[in-house]
Amino acid sequence: MLSAACAAGVSVAFGAPIGGVLFSLEEVSYFFPPRVMWRSCWCAIVAAATLRVLDPFKTGKTVLFEVTYDQQWHFIEISGFIILGLVSGVLGALLAKLNVWWTQTFRKHSFINRHPVLEVLLVAFVTCLLAFSNRFMKLAGTELVYEMLEECQLTGLSDPTSSSISRGCISDPKDTAQLIFNIGIAVVLKFLITAVTFGIKCPAGIFVPSLCIGAMMGRILGYGVEYAYFTHPELSIFQICDPSRPFGQSCVLPGVWAMVGAAAMLAGVTRTTLSLAVIVAELTGSLVYILPVSISVIIAKTVADTIEHRSIYDLVMDISELPYLDAKSEYLHYAKPEDIMDRNAEVIVLNEELRASDLRQSIKNMLEGAQPGSGFPLIETSENGDRRISGYVGLVELEHCLSVIQGDPICTFDGSDPDAFHYSTNLDIGSAAHNEPTVDFGYVVDHAPVTVSIQTPMEVIHEIFVRLGVRYLVVQNHNGIYLGIIEKNRWLRYLSWNEKHNSKSKSE
Repeated sequence: MLSAACAAGVSVAFGAPIGGVLFSLEEVSYFFPPRVMWRSCWCAIVAAATLRVLDPFKTGKTVLFEVTYDQQWHFIEISGFIILGLVSGVLGALLAKLNVWWTQTFRKHSFINRHPVLEVLLVAFVTCLLAFSNRFMKLAGTELVYEMLEECQLTGLSDPTSSSISRGCISDPKDTAQLIFNIGIAVVLKFLITAVTFGIKCPAGIFVPSLCIGAMMGRILGYGVEYAYFTHPELSIFQICDPSRPFGQSCVLPGVWAMVGAAAMLAGVTRTTLSLAVIVAELTGSLVYILPVSISVIIAKTVADTIEHRSIYDLVMDISELPYLDAKSEYLHYAKPEDIMDRNAEVIVLNEELRASDLRQSIKNMLEGAQPGSGFPLIETSENGDRRISGYVGLVELEHCLSVIQGDPICTFDGSDPDAFHYSTNLDIGSAAHNEPTVDFGYVVDHAPVTVSIQTPMEVIHEIFVRLGVRYLVVQNHNGIYLGIIEKNRWLRYLSWNEKHNSKSKSE
């Protein structure tokens, strides 16, 4: 459901159903079997077709910033695309780091944490002040992206009585510096506001703001090349330019450079690669620009990974302490399962007579522990004291079961009754017969918990957590004796320690 929903969302946002499916595969899902790909593709295509039929913008276009170009790019422009990739990679990593710094210093402040609406009001007020004097800052995100990506011949700047600067285009080359300055100020302000806004208690994403920043940078660099050709047309690198075309199209298309810059900046922030190139191709309706976009995107991601190997999504999840395992990360392990498993985890011994009050006390003990777990291993003890795993019951599930019963009945977890939840008046426990109410919680028990040997390599344990999505692993010895448990949160804490240990070892 999550994979299909993300594919459909990207499809309607960019008019790119295939790119949406690839984005879901690349960024959202770590397990993407063929049936999920087919369902995601179906949802994305239906979503895009529905949007096109409804035409909510009344423009005949799927998205507001859908553009087309009538001029091919030149091979000499590759150097400019590489520069855009380098700059976007650096700025993308810095934006992520700045957002983390803001979250840890200002947003985590006790007063702001208790009054998140105050931060929204402050950011909105400061944004209004900063955007008041700059035209590009006052535009909506989609409008700004379209102005940066559009081809200037469509704006009708041939009228000599009109202003030289219109939207993001110029009719007089002498006004290039003024336009570049205005867009440059917007880049700086947009960068700072985006770094502060992402993660605020208000719907504010990272996709469109990143596109805006990259598109404005590409537009600036494109006009810089055009102005260089206008002032020094005799240079050998400008022999490919066409003097018969108007300014802004004679040598390069600033809109194309804006498109490449937008893709590169988004790659630097989110570390998306393949899907991003396909989204841009679908957005422009042309495969001509696949190569420049791919080059810029790959360079931006490589540079950003060098500065900060985690994307802004990974950093935010880390700050929020969400139990997420990155399937793309690789680790060099310095520990063994016996070093990290919880040997003293709270367990439920099935050989003993269990009452509802005992289970409630076990839940209380777990919640009051230094590192609360997510459930209880069900253990059977033999006469010689060996403990063997019989099942696992989640903490939330057990709490729900106890909340719907009254009194202090005897509780079992065998699941022998097909009706699951029941009261019985004749239950034999051990050798004693009891004529009192009992209740069976077997319907919420995992009777086949995933188990690993104490000698299992740590790489295999990591793959089990990532690929199967399990919440816990039961550790046994070679004879099947229960030794302990490794829960997902505990594994995440170990990975955090392991990463810091690796970083320290490299620095030394």
